[in-house]
Amino acid sequence: MAVDLVRLSIRQPDYKLCWYNRWWVYLGTFLIGNLVSFGPELLGGSAAQTVRTFSIPSVSGAPALQLGDYIVVNNQAYRQTDPSRGDVAVFTLPRDENIVWIKRVIGLPGDRIQLKNGMLFINDAMVRREPAGNFARAGGPPRAQFREHLPGGRSYLTLDAGPSAGDNTAVMTVPAGHYFLLGDNRDNSSDSRFPHIGPVPRALMLGRATGVIFADDLSRIGSKIK
Repeated sequence: MAVDLVRLSIRQPDYKLCWYNRWWVYLGTFLIGNLVSFGPELLGGSAAQTVRTFSIPSVSGAPALQLGDYIVVNNQAYRQTDPSRGDVAVFTLPRDENIVWIKRVIGLPGDRIQLKNGMLFINDAMVRREPAGNFARAGGPPRAQFREHLPGGRSYLTLDAGPSAGDNTAVMTVPAGHYFLLGDNRDNSSDSRFPHIGPVPRALMLGRATGVIFADDLSRIGSKIK
């Protein structure tokens, strides 16, 4: 494959190198990727237990989480305190604890959650949201973007691609010791709205996502996950 790539590149004499087409950029990207993937484990001891790194394989958490992001998760966040409304939480699936997912905490134990025409209701009160332009990822169509304001003051951006199967639900009461989680990309997310996921038990909540440490979009490196 490497030989073929060289042969093809030689046949493209008119190609103008971009600033990042340098051997040291490729080497640095390789080294950073390995550091992101294996750094915490190599540290050992308490550091390995405190933080974990994950890569994002889907668009269900966009725009906060984007395809290809490498993120840091505070693995101790829920050891002493309970998840908070608005947290971006890592958890294992109730139906298969070998599968790790990440979604936003929307409903706390005892809350009544419902969606009507894509609008979120918590305890019968509609969650305020306001237009926030469009979100577009390279190669994908633009999506309407909204800022959603949760009870308690936390806010974040969500995406709306139009009518979808999860836009209307029955009223769901979150059981004691469970949490209701949604993806920010509401029309492209499997989450607690659907029976095969449902509310997530407290015991399966692994940690809280805190920041992006590597991304395809270099400007996102170092950004906090809100």
